[in-house]
Amino acid sequence: MRAALRLAAAAGAAALAACTDTAAPEPGANLSQPSAVAVFRGYTTKSSQLRPYVAIANSASNDLTIMDGTDDTLVEAPAPLRGLVYPVPGRPVLLASADLGDGKPDLLVAVTAGDLPWLGGSRLSVVRTWRPDGAVVGEVDLGAHILDVVALPFDPAGAPSQVKVAAALAGDRVAVVTFTRSTAGDGLAIDPAAATVETSALLGFQPVDLDATPGVPGFVWAATQDDLGGGVHGVARIDVTGMPAPAGVLDARAPTRLVTSLRLADAIPLTPALDATAFDGQAVEERVYAVLDESGCGLQAPIACGLVALDPGTGKLALDPTTATSFQAPFRAPIPVGYALALAATPPPAVPPSPADPQYAGTYLRMVTSIATRATTGAAAVASVDGTITFVDLGRWEVPSHQSVVANVKVERVISTRPPGTAGTQRLVLDPSTPVTVTAGYTPTDLWTVTSEGILPGLSSVGAEIGADGALALEGAGRIYDPTLGVQADDIVVIEPSGLGTCTTFEAAVLDLVPPSAARPGGAVRLKSRGPANAAWNRCLGDLLGPIPSSDVDPRSLRATFRAGGYVLVRGKDRAVVHAGRPKVGDSFSVAWQDEDALASACLLPPAVPWPALPALAPTCAPGAGGCRDKCEQLVRARLARRIGYLTEPSASITGPAIAFKLAIEGGTTVPRDAALVIETVEGRAPFRVSPTAGSPVDPRAVVPFDRSPWSAPGGVRFLVPYAGNAVVDTSPTQGGGGVNTIH
Repeated sequence: MRAALRLAAAAGAAALAACTDTAAPEPGANLSQPSAVAVFRGYTTKSSQLRPYVAIANSASNDLTIMDGTDDTLVEAPAPLRGLVYPVPGRPVLLASADLGDGKPDLLVAVTAGDLPWLGGSRLSVVRTWRPDGAVVGEVDLGAHILDVVALPFDPAGAPSQVKVAAALAGDRVAVVTFTRSTAGDGLAIDPAAATVETSALLGFQPVDLDATPGVPGFVWAATQDDLGGGVHGVARIDVTGMPAPAGVLDARAPTRLVTSLRLADAIPLTPALDATAFDGQAVEERVYAVLDESGCGLQAPIACGLVALDPGTGKLALDPTTATSFQAPFRAPIPVGYALALAATPPPAVPPSPADPQYAGTYLRMVTSIATRATTGAAAVASVDGTITFVDLGRWEVPSHQSVVANVKVERVISTRPPGTAGTQRLVLDPSTPVTVTAGYTPTDLWTVTSEGILPGLSSVGAEIGADGALALEGAGRIYDPTLGVQADDIVVIEPSGLGTCTTFEAAVLDLVPPSAARPGGAVRLKSRGPANAAWNRCLGDLLGPIPSSDVDPRSLRATFRAGGYVLVRGKDRAVVHAGRPKVGDSFSVAWQDEDALASACLLPPAVPWPALPALAPTCAPGAGGCRDKCEQLVRARLARRIGYLTEPSASITGPAIAFKLAIEGGTTVPRDAALVIETVEGRAPFRVSPTAGSPVDPRAVVPFDRSPWSAPGGVRFLVPYAGNAVVDTSPTQGGGGVNTIH
């Protein structure tokens, strides 16, 4: 009956098309919150030949959309105006495919969400790829919620027609499922009931993302936000040759949440060559790439956030490729990628894009920007929360730019402002005899603001109290002694008292800083008058520091605003501003990187360590030139000037400050309070990024590499990215503009 209905519907659709002047509409993909993608070789209703297909998991409609892997066209379903779909009860959220190494159809598994208890929870569902009528043929229960799944590369030394799939499980475990091709019938099927499962003991950390290095069977890499032992954070190596177990740690200096890996050759350090000669004589090695979790990276941490390169040979971050100078870090700088949600890497394609370019296969792949074509040994794609996909040249550890970085890093504009209502024309300006210095690879796209007696970041109208010794502390455990806030002697404190006689808002100055103690874990400041010319302020300060009057209101409870005693430089805008130093008119000032490890070893306070920092030792970290606290303040400035990118340009070895300048005053010798000078810098890079051309670029869920070259040589290597906004992007760094095709 159903077949008859389908035939009748098809006949009706054909008749309708014949009666109109326009062609019948093409079937739509009908994506419904796609959550995962996998490429598999198998049989469908489209062809009796073994060929690649793309499976797209629709988490909102409980099915898989099947596309042709060679050209992204829909595989037609028996029903008209609809592409082929395979039902997957239980909301598919993850997919993985695997080659069993025998030239027959691949394994395809879907992980169900596990939020529908009557469907059995989170499980591996095996999808039939060896018959045209693909369907779920069975399930494997791993006994816990599945967080991620990855197929291991086929092991030629292992059992024939066999492959392993590793799964990260909630509850600090990893499971390995071994699937074997059935010998019954035509020898194509994979029987889920015959699969074997081995589950690790408690690992002591929670894996959140897994990856297996192509060509390296027997191990998987696990990203985790947990301590891997002894305070080390990074990526764990898991041996899956038997019962899964930890087999090593890569120290990333911060927790990780995404991981991928590859075997490749790194380019000769700092070579500007964009062709294959950049890799002459360089050994092929395994590299692991991870996205650091923001909980342990950033300005207040030992490493900036972003994508990092790890060396399994040393168990540490890959080395900085620059020559030994004051700007050489002990490790390769992270690549900023925004808040990354998905990551994957790919080796070069198996087949060159054309006979004219035989070098772009096997060993090298090409990357095409608007200014040049380069040969490299591996590429990565990072999908970020803003919907963009960023391509990374892994061989050179660089995001390729569509323009010269050195020629375009610059000061975009300089704005001098006076506070409203002030008389006069004096303005804070840059000294015209000393140009602003910016450095490609160090200067960010950001705002740098110098303000006369400016408010220190985070210290505007904060609750404060006066202790019995007359020292002012922030309420609770407010960290007034924290060097990242930048409070110094002679800074201005604007006090808003409560119940202090006739005193309203008045000002005092910082005499010195009081280190943290058990009573005041955030430290305090002692106050002094701002000079004899301020009699009313001095009287109020005396009343504040004097005996407590017998009244219902305690004047020692107040609000305070801290201002710089001279000029203050901050980086950033709105609430994200950070104290960057105290420039002076007529003096050269720079924000430049220096050895962070050396500074951190001498700093007992933030930003070297989290607050509160060794309370018993804090008193020894007193203010003063060259001392502990001075090292802390230098460390803040150094981290503001971290390297943000390497360059493949003739001046790639250039090093220097993020910004350097000299202040001057135009039209006089002083400027009013809150007179400001804003310097806007741009990094000069136009990163190689793409985004969906249709649908909504909301919530990229995965990045899946696919070598299309054996079936379509010009297609090269691809990255497939599903978006919850009902789109899947098929893109490639090997084509101009990314060769974007959006399926929606």
